[in-house]
Order: sequence, then C-alpha cells, then structure tokens
Amino acid sequence: MAKILVVVVVLSLLFLWIKSSRKISKTENKQKNKKDDQQALKSDMIKCAKCQTYIQINDSVMSNGKYICPNNCE
Repeated sequence: MAKILVVVVVLSLLFLWIKSSRKISKTENKQKNKKDDQQALKSDMIKCAKCQTYIQINDSVMSNGKYICPNNCE
C-alpha cells in the first residue's frame, strides 16, 4: 500500500511540475510576441500621401491626419 501511495505522490508532483513549466513558457511566449508586435509596428511601411512613395511609419510625419515624407513633402 505504501508503494502505491509513493507512486501516486511522485506522479502527482511530476504532473504539477510539468503543468507549471508550461504556464511559464506560455507567459514567456506572450511577452516575446508582444515585443515582436511592437517591433513590427515600428517598422511598418506606409505610403506618403503626397508623393506616393513607401516609407517607414517611424520616419514619417503626420500632416492633416495623413502620413508624409519628413524631408521631401513638407
């Protein structure tokens, strides 16, 4: 009877350990995906409203609610 109890306890602890490690990895993946999304937003390409060339959104300037080139179109 004691052997069965030891096996059940060991299996329970193993199950809990695996379950907690998956939870940690899911949290890490969410944080990584969030960083990747923020990085993608910084490097998104948009079309200039005046000259129709594509520029990175973080390099553009907003004028009258539209994105334009910082040097050529101002």
